[in-house]
Amino acid sequence: MVPCPQFAAKMALGVTIGPLNGYRTNGLTLAKANGSGGDGGQSSAKRTIPPQKFNFKKALKLSHTKTLLQTSRFDVVEMELPSRDGQTHHRAYIRHPGAVVLLPLVDHDTVVMIENERTGVGETLLELPAGTRDPGEPVLTTAGRELVEETGYAAAQLDVVCEFYSAPGLGNELMHLVVAQDLTAGEQQLEATERIKPRLVNRKEIEQLVRSHSIRDSKTLVGLQCFLLDHHLT
Repeated sequence: MVPCPQFAAKMALGVTIGPLNGYRTNGLTLAKANGSGGDGGQSSAKRTIPPQKFNFKKALKLSHTKTLLQTSRFDVVEMELPSRDGQTHHRAYIRHPGAVVLLPLVDHDTVVMIENERTGVGETLLELPAGTRDPGEPVLTTAGRELVEETGYAAAQLDVVCEFYSAPGLGNELMHLVVAQDLTAGEQQLEATERIKPRLVNRKEIEQLVRSHSIRDSKTLVGLQCFLLDHHLT
């Protein structure tokens, strides 16, 4: 049986579809349900390993990776990954050197934030300062550089509070939240493509911004929630 064009297109995209004239799909596998296929009456459906028995770490070791795109800040790679249905699936991910997000404290109740024009979403977002690490660069080195570049402030004290993955479904970018204290004001050192305006925001306003869903940047939400919940940062 030859699938119709619409069905074939969905299979090519890896879309799992419900039963179609007695056939079923499993990833990119098409098998006859409760009937004979082209194997002399034996079903061509492959046995799927239950999630609890699937060795995820072993599968990662067996995977193959190739680079699809290289940029100045990250690479896009494709993995050939063995899966529970016995097949090899192709998945694209972002390979990232890591980044920092800063919580600059002017005092116990005041944070230096930035109004950042984000081309990717076509909006100006209120964010915490942040930046990408150079490969192998120490976290606090990145933090000190990015703080000066984006806000003009220099910090005498920098401390890592926590680390988290920004979007593990898309890539391996590991972000470190760094509290910056003992600040000295200065001039911004923006890159040519950056359009950033520093803004001092007090605790009460931050709480209102979070409660009203006005903060739309995920790393900033992590940092501000930490600020609002932990009164021992200073």
